Order: sequence, then structure tokens, then C-alpha cells
Amino acid sequence: MFSFTLIRSLGSRWRVGTKAMLLLFLVWLFWSPPAASYDNSRPPPFEMEKEKRGFSWLSIHPDGERWLITECTDRLGQPLGSCYLFLYNRQTQLYQRYDLDPHYMYADGQFSPSGDTIVAVRRPRPTEITHEEKNRVYVNAEILLMDVDGSNLRVLPIPQGFVKQPAMSPDGSKVAYWRAAKARRPGAKTWLTDFDLWEFDLVSGENRLFAGEHRFFLANGVQYASNDEVLANAEYPATTPITIFEYVKKYGSNKIYFLKRGVNELPPPAFSGAKSVYSAALGANKRVYLLGALPTHGNSIIEMEGDRVKQYWRVPHLSDTGISSLFGSTGAAYLLFSYSSVPIRAPSPATGIGMFDLRQERWLPVSLP
Repeated sequence: MFSFTLIRSLGSRWRVGTKAMLLLFLVWLFWSPPAASYDNSRPPPFEMEKEKRGFSWLSIHPDGERWLITECTDRLGQPLGSCYLFLYNRQTQLYQRYDLDPHYMYADGQFSPSGDTIVAVRRPRPTEITHEEKNRVYVNAEILLMDVDGSNLRVLPIPQGFVKQPAMSPDGSKVAYWRAAKARRPGAKTWLTDFDLWEFDLVSGENRLFAGEHRFFLANGVQYASNDEVLANAEYPATTPITIFEYVKKYGSNKIYFLKRGVNELPPPAFSGAKSVYSAALGANKRVYLLGALPTHGNSIIEMEGDRVKQYWRVPHLSDTGISSLFGSTGAAYLLFSYSSVPIRAPSPATGIGMFDLRQERWLPVSLP
């Protein structure tokens, strides 16, 4: 009896010990220490690009691996109007230029939401550096579509003019784009003004205003939030009944709008929970990321949940101008950003590219071939 009890007791202890050891092994196997919380009390470290490059626009493919880049460079032997479209692959690190008609310069390349098509702007290559020649080049701009491999290029049958930054709808049936009404006077800091959002229907061939006439002073980007609504980056509509000073006092310096097709009344700027918001990007699950300032912090990348600030990350100190634009993709766990890599008064402008890893909360420099 004693022996049986002893054996049963030892067996029970053995089973308990084995379970405990198995549990400890599983904890060791799958547990990882929690990541350190992001420090918003000071700008994070970031190493700026030393090579002076002329990047002007970025787009991330839905696969998260390919980038479509507009770069202006004289390294290819054509100093005037030397802006091209490049495709960069993060896996192979190949940086390839699209072999397009050399009589044009190219800008504002953007992947379609499906990733199958590229939409971009082309302008005639200038022959001299004068205000009149620049005006001629810009007023003759066109919007083109092509497959990602550069084939099947076609030009949209819309009037030539001051067009910029086209984007394709999620269903692939429409292209929205900014059109400016006029060029500004010689010597002005910006070239075009009085922007309205237009849309071309690839099925019906109809070309019309997307959401009323507002004549924004500046416009810098547009993305479809759905087939019928866009996230637009614009500022200071001329058609508002109040002055610019009253507009800023009422809405702050926010430059992001949600515009719905066919709704002519201009809504107030979006995301009132932040201030001085000047760039927006759609990330995974169509989460909105903003570039701007919070009431208690400096410039930050701000992740929104509806109209509520979910979290934010203070940005590095970059030159005099900071980050200029933010770029995202529904298939990437990171954001790209562009910044001026030279002082604001430098004789020749230059632009760098950086990456913010959303999972690791790290700011990473990008050096392209």
C-alpha cells in the first residue's frame, strides 16, 4: 500500500513538473520582450542623404517592393527638362529608367490601386530657360497611362493644360487630376494657381469637374479613398466667402480635404484634431497617415482612426524645410517621405528620400543607385 501510494505521488509530481517545463518552453519560444516605447520628447536620429538628387514624386506598388520614382537629373546627358520615370525594386536593388519618348519630360508617376497600371504627366521638353518657355511647356502637359512594364502607352484625350498629379480609382475606371487655371507672375515662389479637381472616365470618355469649382491657391496630391471619394491635398480655396485670414483662424492651416464626386459644396478641412496638416497618405487597411503638427508637439507623422488621433511619431530634424511629402501604400508596412537635402537658400535644390518603418518605429535613410 505504501509503495503504491509513493509511486502514485511521484507520478503525480512528475506530471505536474513536466507540464510546468513545457509551459516554460513555450513561453521562451514565442515570447519576445516588448519594444521600447517611442520617445516623442525629442526629434529622432536620422542620417540625411549626402548625394544631391532631384527626386520630385514617389509611389509605392501594392506589393510593397517596387517604387515608381520621378527624378530630374542631368546625368543622362540632357540638362534641359531632364525629368524621368524610374522603377526601383527593393529586392533586386535595380533602378531602371523607363524608355519613353525623349521629346518629353515626365512627372508625377503613380501606380494604380491594382498595381497593373501607371498614370503620369508628360510635358514637352523645354529648349531654353525662360519664363515664356516654361509656360509653354506646362500649358501643353498631358496625362498618360501605361502598363507597369512600360508597354501599352496611351495619352488621355483631355485638353492639354496645367495638369498635375493624376491618380486612378480603385475600380480602374476613372482618373482624377488637378488642373490649374493660370500661371503666376514671373518671380513668384510657386508656378501655378487656381486649381480644381477634374476626373476623366475611361469608359464613357467624359471629362468633368470632380466636385465643384473651388480654385485652390495650391494643390499637391490626390488619392482615391473609395471609388466615389478622394483624399485631396490643397489649400486656400478662392471661392470661400471669407478671407484667407478668417479661413485660417477658423480652420487652422490644415490642407487636407475629403471630396465626394458631384458634391459642389466645399467641406471644411478634415482632421481637426491636428493642426497645420499638409500631407496625407493611405496605408495598410486604408489607414490615414498625416504629416503635420499636434497642439503639444512639433511636426509628426500622425496615424488617424476616423477623426481621432490614434498615435503619432515625432519626425527628425531635416534641413530648414523638414519633410515635404508623405507616401504610403495599402500593401506596405512603411511610409516613404521626401525632404530637402540642402538648405532652403541653396543655389540648387536637392531632394532626399527616407522611410519610416511602422512596425519597428524606425526612421531609415534611403540611398538609390
